[in-house]
Amino acid sequence: KSLKKFIDEQKKLYPKQTIVILVSTDENKVSIIVGITDDLTSVYDATNIVKTASAIVGGKGGGGRKDLAQSGGTITKNVDKIYEVIKKEISKLV
Repeated sequence: KSLKKFIDEQKKLYPKQTIVILVSTDENKVSIIVGITDDLTSVYDATNIVKTASAIVGGKGGGGRKDLAQSGGTITKNVDKIYEVIKKEISKLV
């Protein structure tokens, strides 16, 4: 819950054209949360982004809404790859 709260706080601080991606690890668990400001939800979908990130760390999906979604996985060694893959996905949609 604290991670979702952090995402919501960031979206309030940066209310326009913002995508927040938060990844945390704890032993053999990876948690991923993606938040998107309302002005970008016509172009980007947090659910799709989080599913892409989840696949990188061995997750099997994820869910939420267009503006906030979460997922996870267990392959902690792949965490560094998440941001590069998501940046590529985002740039394809612009």
